[in-house]
Amino acid sequence: MLNQERDDLALVIGNGINIHGAGNRNSWERLLVQIAHHCAVDVPSVPKGTALTEFYDVLEMKRSNPTAADDDQAATLNLQAEFCRLMERWEPLRHHHTIMNWAVRHDVPVLTTNFEEVLSDAAGCDFIKPPELPFTDFYPWSCRFANRLFDDPCNGFGIWHINGMRRYRRSIRLGLSHYMGSVQRARTWLHRGEANLFNAKNRPDWDGARTWVHIMFNKPLLIFGLGLT
Repeated sequence: MLNQERDDLALVIGNGINIHGAGNRNSWERLLVQIAHHCAVDVPSVPKGTALTEFYDVLEMKRSNPTAADDDQAATLNLQAEFCRLMERWEPLRHHHTIMNWAVRHDVPVLTTNFEEVLSDAAGCDFIKPPELPFTDFYPWSCRFANRLFDDPCNGFGIWHINGMRRYRRSIRLGLSHYMGSVQRARTWLHRGEANLFNAKNRPDWDGARTWVHIMFNKPLLIFGLGLT
């Protein structure tokens, strides 16, 4: 299927790519349990049937002071920073290199829900932040890891971190409120006033045209390593 569809395809890669053959080297489960212990939540593993957003929200509540808004925000940032710190030493394995080499060779865009930079390390590409575009470290959606910059994100290889990236801790999407913030941001691009709800298909002039959102709407997606539960 990869060979048949490679000319019109984008990869969506979840954390499953880190589970394969990694042992404890790039262990997401181990990272979550470590953070839970730091938040005084004594669990040997993430409880079965618990959505990760629910798990994050429990950790945030344990860590924050609900009577002080400033303290609550600080606790959230500390939790995001701790995720980033624990992922600093994650390294690409052979299968990371294999998949990224294929994507680079065939100029296929890559969207990842992962925060760490394992895929970009495997691809040997640079971090690119288009200087002419507005930037916020909350939503660095125009930033990507790539070997060259395309105005149209669909036109070539790049790695886009759709749930945030380790180098910008405030971009990390953890709990439900974080994801709702992302939804609201995208919604303002797609729907304003009396305009149609969806108008981003095959258009180069909409507000998200130079972000990873454009790829979502304009490329067939091959999803793997991602549990959509």
